[in-house]
Formats: sequence, C-alpha cells, structure tokens
Amino acid sequence: MTRLDTALTAARAALSPEAQDGLAALIETYVATHASDPDFTDAELAELRRRHDEPFDPAPEAEVREFFARHRR
Repeated sequence: MTRLDTALTAARAALSPEAQDGLAALIETYVATHASDPDFTDAELAELRRRHDEPFDPAPEAEVREFFARHRR
C-alpha cells in the first residue's frame, strides 16, 4: 500500500462526505497541475523569474486586518 493509499483510507474513515469531496477537489487539481508539461512561453517564464526575485514587502498588520474584516462572510 502506498502512502497515498494510506492517506485516502484514513480520510475515508475520518472525514465527512463533504470534507471528502473537498479533498477530492484538491487531489484533482493537484493531478491536473502536475500531470502535464509546463506550458509557459519563454517570456512568461522570464516574468515569473523576475517576480520571484523581487523582495517581499509585507503589508502593515492593520491593513491586513482591515482587508479580512471587509471580506469576511
């Protein structure tokens, strides 16, 4: 039995049907993302590399709290 088989068996035993459905959606997305070759052009890859190299400037905590307060359901 593989690690994935073990994890799925545990998920079936522990999760509600709704939670299992959510996990299935994550797995489907992961498989769709990793099952094919990357499909970026050279220009897109260059842009991704440029953005990756930019320093991260975190937002002020108050601004983050305000954002999440506005978008809370």
